[in-house]
Amino acid sequence: MKQACVIDAGVVVNTLMLDDDADPADFGAMLGPDGVGIGWSFNGTDWIAPANTVVPVPSLENIRSAAKASVDAGAEAYRLTYITGGSGQAMAYQQKLEEAKAYLADLSLTTIECPHVFAEIGITGETAEAVAQVVVGMHAAWQVKSAEIERKRLAAKVAIDVGETAEAISAAAEIDWGA
Repeated sequence: MKQACVIDAGVVVNTLMLDDDADPADFGAMLGPDGVGIGWSFNGTDWIAPANTVVPVPSLENIRSAAKASVDAGAEAYRLTYITGGSGQAMAYQQKLEEAKAYLADLSLTTIECPHVFAEIGITGETAEAVAQVVVGMHAAWQVKSAEIERKRLAAKVAIDVGETAEAISAAAEIDWGA
């Protein structure tokens, strides 16, 4: 695990514990030195501990905003463990699903009507019907997983909205996506 920092206007407004292979940029954060925490300053080069007399305190709204961005980035990073990213890939998945459903409804369709299904024969399945069944089955499994991710994402954002302290907001943004 490693600690990453979310910075707003040169001040650390949130810290996150990330898996060693996670990219802090995916969470709107960056790595900081050991011991850095909320209230520290970062000028692009140097990390500066808050002085005992003057501690810059970010507004709860800024902390909420950073926490919500972290939740959204975490949800997307977790989604990408199940799907391939990119809007073109999403369009390909949608097209394959439409073709697969059409093919299963009418097994006489050809490569002209269902090019994605027929293109995967020998890769995803040995027949067009087998390919179509795999595509429809994977879509059904993804719908369940996607709903789980969305529930966690939205619940965290509600908890962030009602958090009354920086600590409560930070705790609400900590999500175990795999649980």
